[in-house]
Amino acid sequence: MQQELEPKTKFFFWFVLGLLSTYSFVMAKAWLLAELQESKAEIQRLKERMYLGAPTIHKDLSLITLIPNWSGPESAVTLEEFFDCIEGSSHIGQWQDADKVEIVILKLAGPDKVFFFIFLSDFSHCNFNKFHCL
Repeated sequence: MQQELEPKTKFFFWFVLGLLSTYSFVMAKAWLLAELQESKAEIQRLKERMYLGAPTIHKDLSLITLIPNWSGPESAVTLEEFFDCIEGSSHIGQWQDADKVEIVILKLAGPDKVFFFIFLSDFSHCNFNKFHCL
């Protein structure tokens, strides 16, 4: 048998339940507003970083496949053609000097690659024009 609550107790119970649900709603709303403000601030920071920073340069490294390997005088292309191919591809692919030097090193084959790693590996940090003159 269930006992019926007194009217005062029922009123108090519903009053407290109403306060708790209102409090929960207010807290949830405050939390959501705080999250929204934080998200807006983060979006603004990202926009500023995007606009203030250096423009993004998209390098097209797929052009490396157009450059033939260089394995010395017996290669299918001359040394001048080899460097011209790298230079032309670098303009299209927006490569930096450091990229060109790395590509030259990657495209060396046979005895020239061995020679480079034995005698010239200290020059891998120089710019492309100095590297081209070696």
